[in-house]
Amino acid sequence: MTIESEYMEKLKKMLEEGKIDQKTFEEITERWGGENQSSNENTEKEENGERKTRSKRVKISGAGRLSDVYSEELIISGSVTVDGLVDSNFIHISGAGHINGDVKSLESISVSGAAKIFGNIDGNAVNSSGSLKVSSIKCNTLDVSGGLEVKETIKADHLKISGSVTTKDMDANIQKLSGSIKAETLKGEEIRIAGKIHVKEVSCKRFDMELYGQSSRIKTLEADAVEIKYGRGRLFDRFFLRQVEISEIHCKRASLEGVISKSVWGDEIFVGSGCEIDYVEAKNIHISDGGIVKDKKIVS
Repeated sequence: MTIESEYMEKLKKMLEEGKIDQKTFEEITERWGGENQSSNENTEKEENGERKTRSKRVKISGAGRLSDVYSEELIISGSVTVDGLVDSNFIHISGAGHINGDVKSLESISVSGAAKIFGNIDGNAVNSSGSLKVSSIKCNTLDVSGGLEVKETIKADHLKISGSVTTKDMDANIQKLSGSIKAETLKGEEIRIAGKIHVKEVSCKRFDMELYGQSSRIKTLEADAVEIKYGRGRLFDRFFLRQVEISEIHCKRASLEGVISKSVWGDEIFVGSGCEIDYVEAKNIHISDGGIVKDKKIVS
């Protein structure tokens, strides 16, 4: 069944007037077997007054060079340079890919080789177990177990890192970090760390950190709830210095182990073993054996 031409014209007019977006337009026409689809090999859409054809699949396993790529799927397993942008629902890079423009994906981007993107990534799910360099990333989920260098910002809903990441700003609602992180700022709802982190500013609602045989540094930490403790289950870690340096901590509640800090402000503060804190100000302060607080103030 196809949409009658009169109805199709109305849909196109609604799209032009901004009453519906491109995604809604394509979903409606696809559902009805609409006129915006072509053969099994290609699909088409209208963009900036021009009709563009989306290739079914672009696959390169040798060396090659492409201009703009607009496809359902892009597979790179050789050494490929794209002189332009990439708009593909599924992107797989297992070779060496150089993309000189932006990359957009409605579904997934997977990198297990080495990719350099001189533009920005705008996608749904981004997975990198290789080496990825890019200007910025905006996506729903980001999973990194390789090396990632982002010149500007990372913005995601869910972020999982067990590799090495260097960036300027990282903003994600849920962050699970067990690799090595270097950034200027971390922002989110919940941040859990079991690795090495060098960050100037951290801002979140809940901050959890496990300390192993790696030194970490944070300049300013702001969170409602903070829990920093020694990692468990690794006996050899007891022979290493396990501490995190945090210049300032601002929170409501904090339970701390192995923290070196100039000042901690909050409501309920527990200072545990391995802590060396110059000044603590809170409504309630608890100091255990092995915790050092040079100066403290109880406030009402």
